[in-house]
Amino acid sequence: MASRGEWTPRIRLQPAFCRRLLGKTDARRGGNGGAVRRLPANASGRYTHVYEKCGLLTAHTVLGHCIHLNPREIAAIAGAQASVAHCPSSNLFLGSGLIKLDQLLKAGIPVGLGSDVAGGPELNMWQVMRAAIDVQKARTAYEPNLRPLRASEAFYLATHGGARALGKANLIGTLDPGKEADLTIVDLAALAPYPHERDLLHELSVQDVVSLCIYHGGPHANLETYVRGKSVYRAPGTTARK
Repeated sequence: MASRGEWTPRIRLQPAFCRRLLGKTDARRGGNGGAVRRLPANASGRYTHVYEKCGLLTAHTVLGHCIHLNPREIAAIAGAQASVAHCPSSNLFLGSGLIKLDQLLKAGIPVGLGSDVAGGPELNMWQVMRAAIDVQKARTAYEPNLRPLRASEAFYLATHGGARALGKANLIGTLDPGKEADLTIVDLAALAPYPHERDLLHELSVQDVVSLCIYHGGPHANLETYVRGKSVYRAPGTTARK
C-alpha cells in the first residue's frame, strides 16, 4: 500500500485480451518447466510474448529466473532494457534448469543475483554466488567452449550487477564516494579452512579473498553490517567502529 505522497504507477491493460492470452499460456504450459521446454520457439504463448503484449516489458521490469529463453526473447528483453534476477541456488534446488548467463550478458541485459526467498535453500548471498559459479560450471559439461564464471564475476553480479538490474547503480552496488554505504565487514580468519592457514591470509590476492568469501562465507564470519552508513548488526564482542 502506498503511503501519502507516494505515486503508484498504473498500467492500463486490455482485460479480455490478457485473459485470453494468459489462459492460453497456462493451458499450454501446465505450470511447469517441462512444458516450457516443449513449446516451439515461435509459440505465441511464451511468457515474454505475454509481457510484451500487455505492456509489461519495460526498462522498469525485472524478470526472475529467465532460464528457458529463446534468442527472440533475449533480444526482446534487451530491446526493452529490462533486467534479469538470476536465482541460481533456487534453480538448482528446484531442478528448474541452467540459465544461459553468457547470452544474456552478451545481449547487454543487466543481471543481478537473488535468493528467490522461499524458493531457494537459504538466503546467504555468498552461497548464491557459489551457486552461480556452479550453474555455469555444470553447463561446461555439454558446452565445452563455454568459459566458467569467475569468482570476481559472481561477486559483481551480486553487487553492482544487482544495483544495475534495479536501476540504482548511481546509489548502491559499489563503494564509490557519494554512494550509500551498504557493506559487511568480514573476519577472514574465520574463513580459513584450517587454523594454520590463518597466518597466510596476508599473502592472498584480491581474487583469492573473493573466492574465500564465496566458498566459505556466511553469518559466522560477519563482524558488522552497515546499511546507508548505519550499523545494523554487530557480532557479539566486536568493538564499535567510528
